[in-house]
Amino acid sequence: MNLSLYDAVISGFQIKRIIHSVPLMNTISHQIEGQILKNEMPVDLYAGFQRLSCFEPQQATYSKLDQVCNSVTVFGIADVEPPPFPNTTFTALEADSTLAKEWFIVVDTAEFWTVLSTQEFSPDPITGLRRFEGVWTFDAVVVARASRYLRHILGRPAYTITRRQEALQERRIAEMRALMLEQMKRKGSPLTQEYLDTKAFPGVR
Repeated sequence: MNLSLYDAVISGFQIKRIIHSVPLMNTISHQIEGQILKNEMPVDLYAGFQRLSCFEPQQATYSKLDQVCNSVTVFGIADVEPPPFPNTTFTALEADSTLAKEWFIVVDTAEFWTVLSTQEFSPDPITGLRRFEGVWTFDAVVVARASRYLRHILGRPAYTITRRQEALQERRIAEMRALMLEQMKRKGSPLTQEYLDTKAFPGVR
């Protein structure tokens, strides 16, 4: 069975797909991880690293997440031995698996929910840099589908969130937007004001 979270996320939804560079992907991932750590959220965190060797530079952050989260599940080709984090499960992927071509992070709780789901495709023909087609959304329906899909893959029971804390979610989205805008100005990030405008930034109304 060839699994793809990206296909599960975009199927049936009208979601704008944006080509993400690796720096942008890292920025988004770090914003999500940072919210979890700052607010000490006991969430079930799912992250696709493609290869476990790609996880190695993030071990310090995920060591902290391992202590805060209810659980952490990391997906990737097992090209290195994973660290012995007590609260983290490493799920090995086959090299030819579609899921191994995907970079993702999923959180789905009543207090905070988001999904970054991308799939790698051919490198930039000019720069040769890696490129990803993907979505980043705070749409509760899309996030719930992503969470259910991963739990199904892992053989874990599904659950339904009946009431979400919308006001709290909006504050966290606004905080991430502000931090990304600050980073754009400080580092000369390729992010543009148009991308961070409230009409374009995912989840902000």
